Amino acid sequence: DIYALGATLYAALTGKIPEDGLSRAMGIAELTPVRRQNPQISERLARVIERAMAVLPADRYQTADAFKEELLCAAAKPQTAVVPVQPNSPVGQRVPAQGNTSSRPSLAIPSSVAPTVVQSGPGKPPKANAAPGIQAVPGITASPQPTTRASRKRGFPSGAIFGIGGVIVFGGVAALAFGLGLLNPLIPAPVQPTPSSTVSPAPAALPSATLLPPVATPTLSPSETPTAAPSDTPLPVATSSPAATFTPSLAATPLGGSAGQIAYSAEQDGKSQVWVIHSDGTGYRQVTFLPDGACQPDWSPDGKRLVFISPCQDKKDQYSGSSLYVINADGTGLTPLATLPGGDYDPAWSPDGKQIVFATLRDNNIPHIYLYNLADASTLRLSRPVNREGQPAWSPDGKQIAYKTTRLNQPQIWIMTSTGENAKEFSSLATAFDFSPAWSPDGSVVIFSEGNQPILVARQVGDRMAEQFPVSNTVRPADEARFSPDGWWLAFTLKQDGNTDIYIMTRNGANLTRLTTNPGGDFHPAWRP
Repeated sequence: DIYALGATLYAALTGKIPEDGLSRAMGIAELTPVRRQNPQISERLARVIERAMAVLPADRYQTADAFKEELLCAAAKPQTAVVPVQPNSPVGQRVPAQGNTSSRPSLAIPSSVAPTVVQSGPGKPPKANAAPGIQAVPGITASPQPTTRASRKRGFPSGAIFGIGGVIVFGGVAALAFGLGLLNPLIPAPVQPTPSSTVSPAPAALPSATLLPPVATPTLSPSETPTAAPSDTPLPVATSSPAATFTPSLAATPLGGSAGQIAYSAEQDGKSQVWVIHSDGTGYRQVTFLPDGACQPDWSPDGKRLVFISPCQDKKDQYSGSSLYVINADGTGLTPLATLPGGDYDPAWSPDGKQIVFATLRDNNIPHIYLYNLADASTLRLSRPVNREGQPAWSPDGKQIAYKTTRLNQPQIWIMTSTGENAKEFSSLATAFDFSPAWSPDGSVVIFSEGNQPILVARQVGDRMAEQFPVSNTVRPADEARFSPDGWWLAFTLKQDGNTDIYIMTRNGANLTRLTTNPGGDFHPAWRP
C-alpha cells in the first residue's frame, strides 16, 4: 500500500527505520523528518515521502499513480546552485568552493533496506514471498566536455554534480518502486562498459597465453612429467580457502523476530489439536495427538514448552471439564497439571516461567481467574467471587495482568496487579463489548477486540487520557491478536467466507497475510518467544 511503500522509501533514502504508524497515531511518537535523517535529500522528495506516510489515510496519496507522478517530478527536476559574483572580487577570479570537489554535496542512497513480507503461506502451506530488496544502481561516470576556458579552470560544474545526484536518486526510487510493482521498468539491465583501450585484438590472444604455463612442461621428458605435478599441488590447496564458509552467512531474521514460529489450534475431524507453523506460512507440524483434542496453546518464556487445555473440540468462550497440560515443543513430555475439576482454560505463562494464570469454572460454574504455582502446584484466586472474568494476559514485566470482566455488566478490559489487587478499568465503557487483551513486548500498549463484529483496537498503558485507536476498520471480525516478539507484527484469528484462519499483519494494519487454510478452522495463535 501507499504507506508501506513510503516507509520503505524512507528507510532506503535515510538508512533509518521510521517511527511506527500506530505509535504516531496514538501520540506516542512523531515521524522524524526525512531531511533530518539525511540532509542531502531534496526538500521536494522529502515532502513526497512524508505525505505518503501520513497517519490519516485521507492525507496520503489516494492512488499509486499519483504517488508515482510526484516521485518522478521530485527526482527529475534537481536544482542547480547558482553562486553569485562578489561585487568587489576581480574579474575572472576563481570561486574557491567550486574548485574544491570535497566540498560538493553528494547524494548517497543507503543499501540496507528492511525486507517486507507480502505473501502468505499455510495450513497446507501456501508459500510466502519476500518483497524484493533495493538493487544497487550502477554508477554513472560522466566525462565533462569544457566549452570555455573558464569552465576548464573550475573543473566539473556543480550543476552536473546535482544532475548526477538526481539521476542516482531517481534510479534508486524507480528501482524500488518497480520492485514493489508500482512503476513500469525504468532502469534497463546494467551494461558493462568496455574501455576504449581494449579495442585492440590483443585480448583474443590472452586465453591461449594463460594456458601456456601448465603446458610448459613439454621441455621435460615424458618420464619426468609426474615430477612436475607436485610443483602444481599448491593450486588445489587454494581452493580450500575459508571463503566457502560465507555460504551459511548471516541468515535473515525470521518474520516477527525470535524463532519466527506460531503455535495455534487447528480443528479437524470434530476435534482440535495444537500445531506449530513458521511465520512465513511454511513448516507446519502437529504437536499434540490427544484423543479428546487440545487447544489454547501458550509458550513458556524460553520457548521450549507449551501449556494448553484438553478436552477441546472447537473454539469456545468457556471450556467446561477441561484441564491444563504442559508439553515440550517437539511433542514429548506430556504432563497434566494438578487442578480441581470444573473446567480450566485461557492459560497464560508468566514472564518469569514460575506461574500460569488461567480462567476456571470451578467456583459454581462462575468464570474466575486463578494463579497456578508450578513449584508446589498451589493455586490462588485473583477474581472477586461475584465477578465473571477470564482471558488473562501478563504484562511483559510480570507485574500486571490485563483481563476481560463483566464487572460493570458488559465485557470490558481491566488491569490488576499480579496478586489480584488494585483492579482498574482500562477500555472505555462507552464502546462496549471488549475482550481478548494482549500486551506489546515493551508493555506500552494493550491491544484487544471490540464489538459484535470485532475490530482490533489499541490503547496506550499508563495514560488515563489516551484514546482507543483502531488498528484497522476493515479487518473484521478479528480477535485473539498477539504481538510478535519484535513488536512489529500481529497474529490473530480472522473469519472470512465462513472459515476461521490465522492471519498476520503489521501493527499498523498493513500487509494482511493469511497463514492457514484448514477448512475446519484455526484459532488462538501464540508467537514463540
